[in-house]
Amino acid sequence: GRGAYYRNQIEKMVELGVFHKDEEGNFHPLSPCDGEEFLEGIRKIWKLPAGFTTECGKGPFLKKDAACILYDAYGAGFGWEESDKPPYMTDYNGKNIDPTNPDFDVNLPSGETMYYPLTEFGRVTDLKELPPDVLAKLEAVYRLGLMRCEGGIERGSLENGVLFLPNTPVTREKAAKYVYFCFVLGHKVTKE
Repeated sequence: GRGAYYRNQIEKMVELGVFHKDEEGNFHPLSPCDGEEFLEGIRKIWKLPAGFTTECGKGPFLKKDAACILYDAYGAGFGWEESDKPPYMTDYNGKNIDPTNPDFDVNLPSGETMYYPLTEFGRVTDLKELPPDVLAKLEAVYRLGLMRCEGGIERGSLENGVLFLPNTPVTREKAAKYVYFCFVLGHKVTKE
């Protein structure tokens, strides 16, 4: 049910000390997250220097702000050269059909393991109003698979979302989900 959404991610982030519960032991998953709490989580997960900061995430914390923080943190932690990409973006993608190929079907296995965002970036429909600098950061983060579309998903017919929802406030449960995803993708594929 609704109460179980992101439970594993929340519990792992609390266990690692990335996010915290209140004095009564409650996480408050639907409460707004703030940019500094999110940034601190990414700093811890990717072991960035304590002095690392970004201009993103000031004011009401929206999904586009989280994408900008991830962009800046990824560049500081990994770099932007092709050779800097982590193994999940390179070693495990194999030589299969690329998602831009008309014959690609994300629901059908095609040999080796691949990692691609589920919806091609050009099909995301709600990004036209973003400033060019924010859009460029969001696209880079999206192409790395650090964030995905969360709107327009049709689970019964296996329709992947085409709405990124950039102006949606980030709740604490969503922040835990994003940081957890970065935690997992930052590890070797064989590590528990």
